[in-house]
Amino acid sequence: MQPGLGSLLPPAPGVHGQHDSLTSTFSRAPARLSAHERLLLQQLAENEGDVSLADVEAEAEPYLRPVCILQALTRLVEQSFVQAQDTGASCRFQLLAPIRAFVAQMSAQEMAWETVA
Repeated sequence: MQPGLGSLLPPAPGVHGQHDSLTSTFSRAPARLSAHERLLLQQLAENEGDVSLADVEAEAEPYLRPVCILQALTRLVEQSFVQAQDTGASCRFQLLAPIRAFVAQMSAQEMAWETVA
């Protein structure tokens, strides 16, 4: 994989890369995510730093049941959308900046579709 921002861009015309760009991988991501996972991902994207499980549950509880929150969070970690950091006493969760930017773009597209409909 290319280092730096080049990994976000598709290969130049006529150049066949060994791996997909992050942009093309992200473009297929919404189809892999359940409605609960998309909702939780959007909630997590609003935090720039890391958050605890209690923080995640507090933010998502009006929208999701606690068991759904834990299942969705686990799947997001398994799919590498969310990073989990074990601090010993607890676990902290965060989104990397490219994932946060992708979620913002995905949210904007969804709002545009809702406006048109």
